[in-house]
Amino acid sequence: MIKYFLLFLICLPSFASEAFIITYKGSKVYVENQAKKNEFAGLIVKNETFKRLIGQVKNEDSVIRRVTIKPGESRSFQIKHSEYKKLYYLNLSPASETIALIIGKKDYEIPKKK
Repeated sequence: MIKYFLLFLICLPSFASEAFIITYKGSKVYVENQAKKNEFAGLIVKNETFKRLIGQVKNEDSVIRRVTIKPGESRSFQIKHSEYKKLYYLNLSPASETIALIIGKKDYEIPKKK
């Protein structure tokens, strides 16, 4: 049993995310950042709330893509990294803060603002 547990701990870092994953769950937002730079940035937005989400992916200057996600669904797409230096995701409805998509950054949680 201990052997399997140790094997699990050794293999754990190899499960690092190959895409940015943003999960809206209740009043919190969970962000998993892409572990390493690839030619494309994968983005998955999961809606685990009871409201429809309307958001956009943008860079410093313009909107790259708009997305609408029904409750309980998710959307995924790819964006070519070489075309943009910085990427952001902004949820417009319900409104929330802009999320910077930074490669290699530690995963984090955004609590509901009071």
